[in-house]
Amino acid sequence: MKMQWLYILVVIFFLAGCQQSTQGNDEMDYLTYEGTIAAVEDGRFLVVNGASEDDIETLEPLEIVLKHNKGVWFTYEALDELSTGMTVRVMHEGSEDSLPGYGEAVEVEVLQDVD
Repeated sequence: MKMQWLYILVVIFFLAGCQQSTQGNDEMDYLTYEGTIAAVEDGRFLVVNGASEDDIETLEPLEIVLKHNKGVWFTYEALDELSTGMTVRVMHEGSEDSLPGYGEAVEVEVLQDVD
């Protein structure tokens, strides 16, 4: 009899842990990518972590990506609010693991504007 009660308690505990919470915020947790906008073209912008002002002025976008071995092209609805040289944090649902990667920005937070 004690084993049955123990079994029932374990099952209830397990089910309670698997239930989705209806409390809290309804916002989805997004992935983030931070870096400098190295290019804005063709309805998208390129973010490269570690890109310098000199890189942006002297190198082509693909050269910047290859130099730093990272970078992501993002599409974004409010592209006209962004410009090269800005340091940004991009919230996105995911990006392809190519070099450079590509994805769709959900939100862009400007961390440092162009001086």
